[in-house]
Amino acid sequence: MEKSIDFYLDHPLIVDFIIIILLVLGQQFCPLRILFKFDVIAQTAILSNLIGTSVSLAGFILAALTIIVSFKSNIACKKPENAKNPLELIFSTAHYQKIIHVFKDAIIELTVAFVGLYIVWLISNNFKSEIILQANIYGGLLIFFSLFRTLFTLFLVLKLDRSDDTE
Repeated sequence: MEKSIDFYLDHPLIVDFIIIILLVLGQQFCPLRILFKFDVIAQTAILSNLIGTSVSLAGFILAALTIIVSFKSNIACKKPENAKNPLELIFSTAHYQKIIHVFKDAIIELTVAFVGLYIVWLISNNFKSEIILQANIYGGLLIFFSLFRTLFTLFLVLKLDRSDDTE
């Protein structure tokens, strides 16, 4: 399980887009029958909300990244064996770059989701409600994946900091 999490955190953009592509292909070969109709106006409103959400979350993740970078600047670089607490240890090893990588990739993914959803929103008058629904679902999944991944990483870092307080 740990190896699959490490792979996901090392290659999040690839994994997320493969999942989305597999879902799109699955929908093409085994279409789900949606028994109710969606109004194009309602779908466009949801699309607009997802656009705002992706921009807001990119800002949140950028703020969290800034906090992590400022932690690093406040902690002197030491050799791992000289670290006094878990945070110093993280910032003294390659794990720091992995954390930065996770947050940077999340910002990229949210930007891609924002641009894609915005393009769909701009030309939504030319689409059926089913296509806008699919854009909402897949865009929402990209937003969810990015948020989950960054919160997972952030909570791991905070857990290390908390374990220092209990000693």
